[in-house]
Amino acid sequence: MLSLYFAGSIIDRVDFRIIMPIAILFRAGVFYMVYTIQNPVTQPYLFWTFCPMMHVAYYFTEVAMKGYLLKIYPKEIRGMCIMMQHISGYVFGAGYPFLLQYFFDK
Repeated sequence: MLSLYFAGSIIDRVDFRIIMPIAILFRAGVFYMVYTIQNPVTQPYLFWTFCPMMHVAYYFTEVAMKGYLLKIYPKEIRGMCIMMQHISGYVFGAGYPFLLQYFFDK
């Protein structure tokens, strides 16, 4: 949690146009490194390094995006906008498996 505090404070100081591409590239790099792991038993250093970094990369990207959204929403409707963002994410997350099943059954 303390590392998220430091990451959040750094992200808040850097411009969004700079930090978001860095966060996306970092996340893409971590996903690529996880993809290159062929056998976790013979490559434990890759497995134990990059699998936990997937969470770090996710939260880094999430904190960057939330920081940007909180800056652009007016204070009067900020809570409602964030709530609608989460509700739409839950609805999409619940419907996504059905959408995949629809396309793969054809």
